[in-house]
Amino acid sequence: DATLQCDGWTGENHHHLLGFMMTARRKLHTIKVHDASMDPHTAEELLKQILDAISRIETKWGASVIACTTDTSGESQKARCLLQEQLPHIVVPNCLAHQVKDDYGVYGDMAQELITWLRSKTRVLAILCEIQMATIGKTLAVLRAVLTRWMSHYLAYCHLLELHPALELLVTKHEAHLISGGDAWSIATIKNATFWHALAQYGAKNKCKNHARCRWKALLEPISLMTNVHQAAQARPENVAISFGFLHFHYSKIDNDTDLAAHTAVLASIKRCWEQCNLEVFIAAIIMNPFYKVSPFQNVPLTTRAGLATLFACLWHHFYNTNDVPLNLYMDLDDYLNSSHDFTYMDNYKLSLLYRAEKEGVSVDPIDIWTGLSHPGSARQPLHTIAQCLLSICPNSASCECLFSMFGAILTKWRNWLSTETLTLLAELKMYVHEEH
Repeated sequence: DATLQCDGWTGENHHHLLGFMMTARRKLHTIKVHDASMDPHTAEELLKQILDAISRIETKWGASVIACTTDTSGESQKARCLLQEQLPHIVVPNCLAHQVKDDYGVYGDMAQELITWLRSKTRVLAILCEIQMATIGKTLAVLRAVLTRWMSHYLAYCHLLELHPALELLVTKHEAHLISGGDAWSIATIKNATFWHALAQYGAKNKCKNHARCRWKALLEPISLMTNVHQAAQARPENVAISFGFLHFHYSKIDNDTDLAAHTAVLASIKRCWEQCNLEVFIAAIIMNPFYKVSPFQNVPLTTRAGLATLFACLWHHFYNTNDVPLNLYMDLDDYLNSSHDFTYMDNYKLSLLYRAEKEGVSVDPIDIWTGLSHPGSARQPLHTIAQCLLSICPNSASCECLFSMFGAILTKWRNWLSTETLTLLAELKMYVHEEH
């Protein structure tokens, strides 16, 4: 079972490349890189390339494509819809790597503008470094927050708040020179006590030792953690669903007026992103993870025996396009949830895998647990088949971004005549060496 991932990239040579990667058995493979510079940027053209990639996977690799993930551009979304019309058994999730948006209000905007000003003034940065070395013996960089990189927001605002004493000294010693340079607005922001108090207020409320860092830790760290889960090359649908629940739980507890805008914006974004997911697939993936089963859910109709039987019958119809659901599916589902009959030893087995993984410093792959419950070489039971499908889905196109990062390192201004084939081979070799060593 494999997930096809697709994304586009324009290089230093101004060629627009479409990358097609496959995730199978937690391994990444490059299927093809297509130079689309001369192609029309339409959903129909992208669909043609996706179908060709699926054909290559099934004929050359011998794998079955169960999901196709692309970015969220207009033609990509339409191409996924057209793909599902032609191949209804394929799951077509949005790439969830950069979905959640936030709003930090007027003080967030002021912080962004102050950071932009600082990074544009080399003399100011030099003086700031000199002040820091004289006062604290080290220098902190002025980081710029990138729109969809929430860890960069977290670090950028925390660094800015830690730079506050040095910025005050900067203004005290060099205010006249800065004003003559036309930087009166930036000076006013640095001297604005309300601005700094608003940024650090949440930390004071929670009695954190480092008030400056605490507020942005409370606001941004959950988003940073969630996006790291979503952007992982080996992201799994059950972890994505759990992360949405974690973020909703965290932001639902924010009730102060200062952070009301962030509270409202994030909750609305979570709801919008979750509604765009294939809910049945993501919820079933949680249930098929032996470490979760139905424990993350409270008493809701879906987790009754009737609700679960209906859910997995729908999934069987989705993946195999038949209403003839095997009776073994229902029986195995009950046994799985009760850890009985064929699943009697599952709990002990998963604990042994967990113990071994902790010793090796890695995580347990739930697919390994399901593999351990089957006899090698024998046909998989219906529930095992669905579990393997659900847990093999990768809900992002991060592997394409990894490939494009390699492209960017290889295709430079001084080496921009490389053909697409040579570029792809060099990137594949570099990724292989990185993975193995």
